[in-house]
Amino acid sequence: MTLRLPTDVVPDHYNLMLFPLVDGSTFTGKVSITINVTKATRHILVHIRDLAITDKSVSTIGGSPRKLSIVQSFFYKPNEFYVIEVGENLEAGKQYNVTYDFNGNFPKVLFGLYKSTYKTPQGTTRNMVTSDFEPLDARMALPCFDEPTLKATFTTTLVRPTTGYIALSNMPEARSYQYQAGYTAVEYQKTVKMSTYLLAFIICDFKYNETTVNNGVKVSKIRIYSPPHLLNNTGFATYTTKAQMEYFNTQTALPYDLPKSDLIAIPDFNSGAMENWGLITFRETLLLYDPLKSSIFEKQRIAVVISHELVHQWFGNLVTLAWWDDLWLNEGFASYLEYQGVHAVYPDWKIMDQFLSGDFFRIMARDALISSRPISALSDTPAAIKQMFDAITYSKGAVAVRMVEFILGDTGFKNGYRAYLKKYQYSNANTMQLWNSLSEANNNRINMVEVMDPWVRQKNFPVITITNQGAQGTASQKRFLIDDSAATGTGSDFSTYGYKWYVPLNYITSADTNTPISAWLNKTSVNFNYPVNGWMKANVGQYGFYIVNYPETNWNRLQAALESDVNTLKSGDRAGLINDAFMLARSGTIKQSLALGMTKYLSKEKEYVPWTTALGSLGYFDTILSMRPSYGDFKTYMINLIRGRYNDLGWTDTGSHLDRYARSDILLWVTRLNYNTAIQAAKKIYNNWMVNGTSIHPNIRTRVLRAGIAAGGLKEWDFAWNKFLTTESASEKTALMYALAFSRTPWILNRYLQRSMNTSLVRSQDTLSVIRYVSGTTLGRPIAWSFFQANWNTLYDRYSQVTFGLARAAESLTSAFATDYQLQEVQNFFNTAKDTNAISSSKKTILENIKSNIDWLKKNEADVADWLAKNKNI
Repeated sequence: MTLRLPTDVVPDHYNLMLFPLVDGSTFTGKVSITINVTKATRHILVHIRDLAITDKSVSTIGGSPRKLSIVQSFFYKPNEFYVIEVGENLEAGKQYNVTYDFNGNFPKVLFGLYKSTYKTPQGTTRNMVTSDFEPLDARMALPCFDEPTLKATFTTTLVRPTTGYIALSNMPEARSYQYQAGYTAVEYQKTVKMSTYLLAFIICDFKYNETTVNNGVKVSKIRIYSPPHLLNNTGFATYTTKAQMEYFNTQTALPYDLPKSDLIAIPDFNSGAMENWGLITFRETLLLYDPLKSSIFEKQRIAVVISHELVHQWFGNLVTLAWWDDLWLNEGFASYLEYQGVHAVYPDWKIMDQFLSGDFFRIMARDALISSRPISALSDTPAAIKQMFDAITYSKGAVAVRMVEFILGDTGFKNGYRAYLKKYQYSNANTMQLWNSLSEANNNRINMVEVMDPWVRQKNFPVITITNQGAQGTASQKRFLIDDSAATGTGSDFSTYGYKWYVPLNYITSADTNTPISAWLNKTSVNFNYPVNGWMKANVGQYGFYIVNYPETNWNRLQAALESDVNTLKSGDRAGLINDAFMLARSGTIKQSLALGMTKYLSKEKEYVPWTTALGSLGYFDTILSMRPSYGDFKTYMINLIRGRYNDLGWTDTGSHLDRYARSDILLWVTRLNYNTAIQAAKKIYNNWMVNGTSIHPNIRTRVLRAGIAAGGLKEWDFAWNKFLTTESASEKTALMYALAFSRTPWILNRYLQRSMNTSLVRSQDTLSVIRYVSGTTLGRPIAWSFFQANWNTLYDRYSQVTFGLARAAESLTSAFATDYQLQEVQNFFNTAKDTNAISSSKKTILENIKSNIDWLKKNEADVADWLAKNKNI
């Protein structure tokens, strides 16, 4: 058998009843599925996992229905198939009913149909039942055809306690009736045609805030649900959801079609959020905004996540990926258009500028490894499918969508995706169908298959090298890798496209900084007029996913131009130069000293994006040099570089939205570098909070807490821990959970890690975060790594089926390893620990990264040390 279900039988409609025991540990159910037979067969296969089938039947439809004899039925565990063989052929072109009675236990993991709890302000524990099914876990709640193309309609009935609880699903309630003593059955309206992973079932005691969206044809209710005591924190999400829904209704030209969209804050939730059609689930911290306790960063994050999930109502729900190979069609569009949704509602946040630092540059560092993968990649096992939910799919997918917008222009892009949505609504699509829709909507003036397929079907990206012979300039392309020697071009490294791309190259020169010149590279090279006596800057606006290397004279002229006038280039292009220089230096293409030289102008820089880009690159130096002799000089250089910006911003929460973001970055660095002036200021604020109860402004809270705990002892740590246990604010709890990881006392860190495994103290969804936070310092790194290894079996049992979880933690824990001993230790762990295939997609990345760190020190430490010694007193 293959992974995929046979298509001889496909679903048309489900009638489902679920009876979860909110105060128990089990659920029962019955589902009757109307199936269409496309090819004569005696076999009906559906998916199940951890369900017991207690009864089943197959019957004809129409006329006088009759039951068919069942010859045998069995569970095929490798593929999670439940197979029924009937005694006669199911006839092609006819419909039948297949019915299953089933029961199951609530899993201890946070996916499938599972239980969650929260505590009221009075200390009472309240139970709830919730669900999370993407990608392969609807089969844990009901027997179903659990593949994205096997769409059907659903009529769902949930049984809930008659008093004290409500029940929610994808559609509004149609009717309710007494099911049995003490229990009420709630039947919902029939859904639109949809995939099983978008189903949602919730029983809880939550309250809601309501608004409406009128799309000109129908009115959709928007409700934001939360535990009753947190209802006052739903106002921001209510306003944001309404405004963004109205924006996307207009942008897609296909108004949201369901009569409702509920958004609900789940106390225990592994993912950030899940786009279930009509009932979107969120972590509490990503939906609920407390004006008194939540920071501006959390406010923006909430707006971004809401926008992301709303985009999915079109890209994912209305038009669904044909198979998980093309997950980027869902996540790439959501991860880019989320920015546009936020910008439409909160333009003063300048969030479009943040795309470069938020997605573009970060994914470049990941995609420059030989262990990377194409955006669209083969997913032929459950493990491979879950591992598609990574930064390549989300961030590089978003970069690809943004590049399409640049190539087609705003109007062409919008016309293209509108045509795509209209053509494939309530159906499925693949990458080729997207390209064809985009081309056809733009009169085929650009062959999008030819231009864009190399970007999504091969890994990595090009470096564009600029050379010149006098005024004759040449731009040529080559695959970029941190370690160029790792390339083989064979096996998993083979590319049909030979690692060549259609590159939308553009550039400006010192003679005219306002008019970009276009010079496409059609998988080859291109000649252009080179500014012999001036400078040039390519990839204007950073729309193309490539880096650029220039002759050294051009680098030096760019550096001099920025030192003379910061505004010579726009902020995104300044950030792009910094990113490119450090990427090239990391690979050995240019000297580290040249890249470091590009940071000297920052003492005059006032914009957030160039600063955060530079600090992200310099963070590698902070980590890799932390145990090396040159770290003292690095620390001195950084303090001198940052001091002016620190003096501008300080600890008082003032300025624009991006000023507040910049302040957070600068405060992180001055406390990270143990800059005494900043540490004393942070300690004072912390002590006033601890002793006098003086509140800390949410926008500086995380930095103050981190510095106060790092500079303090057991008293300061225990005070923060008790606040963590007792606060009702999810925002404050998150800040405390992070800050507690920065104690400089080893036994306190070990105790914190041990406590993180106790789900009565730290929610299961947060344990891996605690481990990652502890690994964020030179002291905590080996402690967290040892703990991770020692507790691997437990962590595996809890999180092996969770997308992102274990792989992300393993990558974080080992990211700073830079010795042969550490490399061997990690290899030994992979070889001896059980089931490390749960992080198989990250193993190669982890080992490659450690080898790269070792190589970096061997090749660059002397050059860097020399430069720092000469420039530390900038």
